Amino acid sequence: MKRKAKLIIASMLMTGILIFTGCSKSDKSRGISNRDSYTENKRASSNYNNSTDGAALDKEVKENNSTATDSQKVNQDTVQRKIITTLYRVIETKDFDYAMEVINERTVAVGGYIQDSNIKGSGVVKNNKKDLRSGELVVRIPADKVNEFIKDVDSVGTIISSKQDGEDITFQYYDTETRVKTLKIQEERLLSLLEKTDNLQNILDLEKRLSDIRIEIESLTTTLKKYDNLVSLATVNITIREVEEEQKIEEKSETFIGSVANSFTGSVKSLISFLKTLVILIAAILPFALVMLVIAIPAIVIYNKGKKKKENETLQK
Repeated sequence: MKRKAKLIIASMLMTGILIFTGCSKSDKSRGISNRDSYTENKRASSNYNNSTDGAALDKEVKENNSTATDSQKVNQDTVQRKIITTLYRVIETKDFDYAMEVINERTVAVGGYIQDSNIKGSGVVKNNKKDLRSGELVVRIPADKVNEFIKDVDSVGTIISSKQDGEDITFQYYDTETRVKTLKIQEERLLSLLEKTDNLQNILDLEKRLSDIRIEIESLTTTLKKYDNLVSLATVNITIREVEEEQKIEEKSETFIGSVANSFTGSVKSLISFLKTLVILIAAILPFALVMLVIAIPAIVIYNKGKKKKENETLQK
């Protein structure tokens, strides 16, 4: 009986030892596994950090910028110029309705549109006086059709003033375009790195940089679209004024008779001007002359009396 009890106790001890040994091995294996996982993550993080090293990435960006800039320099002579065209017209017309009709029709015909329109006045006659109208329009016309359009506009009345400006934005346009290309290369590089890493912190950092780059790309792309719109469509600023009579702008050629007449007229005007000046001068001197005369007359009378008296005394002697 005692022997049987000893066997049971020994069996229990062996079972306990085996269980303890198994747990120890499991913990050791788990520790090794965790250490290996940590080492792998550290290696991945190290690879990511090495691949995205600031200096290396900056070097790559500079190389991309240099390549794009060199390409731009090569094509500078043959590149398409980007010109923003703006025209101004001030026109007077007796037929305001006709002028507006021509502008509207020609705008549609050449594929443009009226961006802004401001009409003042009613054109109604009140108390024998017409409420004359005026209009200010901003019209967008395809750049290759603007000369054709402006000829029709000029025909609706008398041109009071005209002006044309051309702003060259070639450098700004292609510089912006190059920056977009460079940013897209950076975007592709970051996407490639994002696919290679499983580290959460690295993923968050990459996604933040991608977000910043995409925002900048969107902003620059919007600027390019604005440039394209300004270049492809010329801006025509038109002021139309309704008048009772249009101004007559004539070029006069002077003839010989005209020259003689102008010379005579000029001489007469000069003589009249001299006489006016003389009269003004006399009027200014006259008060002083009267005062001097009042003083001089008594003095002359006294002098003459004294002289006459002296002569009489001389004769009596």
